[in-house]
Amino acid sequence: MATPQSYKQMKVIVLGASGQIGSVIYTGMRKIHEVVGTSRKSSAELMRFDPCQDDWLSLGAAEILINCVGQIKATRSSSLHRAHVELTERIIKHREFIGNPRIIQISALGASADHHVEFLRTKGLADDLLLQHPHTAVVRPSIVCTPNNMIVKNRLMLR
Repeated sequence: MATPQSYKQMKVIVLGASGQIGSVIYTGMRKIHEVVGTSRKSSAELMRFDPCQDDWLSLGAAEILINCVGQIKATRSSSLHRAHVELTERIIKHREFIGNPRIIQISALGASADHHVEFLRTKGLADDLLLQHPHTAVVRPSIVCTPNNMIVKNRLMLR
């Protein structure tokens, strides 16, 4: 089995590194690779980056980009279409500026462009867009059990 020391260190960009899934991926990837974690909010550890407004060149070149941005409900400032589909379009459009990295998109089990639930529909539309391009992958986790999610909190409360 390969040890962390035997891996080739790569530069990885994690969009949404402050979220439930993104924070776990960011923390794990930092043990092996050079990682730029981004968040829309300022943080001592993460780069403040708004993919809709900021300059993608500021991210630098990378071998891998992991898109962990997700939004469960629409807000006044951001629709699900903007958070999922338009962000994926921006990733594709700006891919060349960040070194043409391989792209991994975190999606959701059941995501489909024709789903009746808006969250799964917009995730599916975004996935379909991304998968038209080379060196891309979509991961569709079924249940996310990070330390602070509702499933884990409820289970601990019952105990």
